[in-house]
Amino acid sequence: MEKIAQNKFCKALNNKDLNINDNFKNILDATIIKYSKLLEIEINSNLISIEKDKRIYYYNTLSNKLKNTYSFNIPDNVLDKWKISYEFDLKEYPNFSNEEFSRIIRKSPQFIVEGVERELVKKIHKDFYWYFAKRAALKMLDMIEDIIIDNSERPLLNWCSNVSHLGFIIAKLTQEGYINAPLRTNGEINFSEFSRQVKGSFQVDGTVGSLSKYLNFESDKAQETCRVFEKNEISIPHSKIVS
Repeated sequence: MEKIAQNKFCKALNNKDLNINDNFKNILDATIIKYSKLLEIEINSNLISIEKDKRIYYYNTLSNKLKNTYSFNIPDNVLDKWKISYEFDLKEYPNFSNEEFSRIIRKSPQFIVEGVERELVKKIHKDFYWYFAKRAALKMLDMIEDIIIDNSERPLLNWCSNVSHLGFIIAKLTQEGYINAPLRTNGEINFSEFSRQVKGSFQVDGTVGSLSKYLNFESDKAQETCRVFEKNEISIPHSKIVS
């Protein structure tokens, strides 16, 4: 069983002493993105050679290894201070309408004269690097967990419609008091875990990551689906009204 790509990917995700001299995207592409693609190939290759009853152990071990990396535990709001300072919308990446910030994100710190500006650009690039490194780790985790679910012996309910519809209906049932969603320690819904639980109950086209977005009514994707259901006057009463 190969672990070369796994070890390189996790090593890159754990490089907390990373020194950003080049543009963050160049470093990201040469490490995280490169090794994530190799890891996908390695996982599929190992899947063929590992006995079926040992596959879950392999995926669970790899999943836990990813969750324990430095980048996986980077705060989701790591870029918020820069959003406030430069008033940019992350959805515009890499072509920000804020021209000043767009120039900063295209720069390479090594080509800036040593001083305050260079240190500022390095801090911004480092935060962007870890933000996208975490996204790569989450994407890999979603892929692994999808494989775990697909290899489960437990029969799943067959969902005959879109993953967006499943997300909306489950989220609506939760909102109206029919389902208790898993919570984080701060009391907010843990949409990643919620998505895994739902995906583990239904046979549906779509990844854990995409389902997670549809379960969260604050996401753009979920709001699009909400508008469609509202337009067709489809609603679910609160559980206390019908009990």
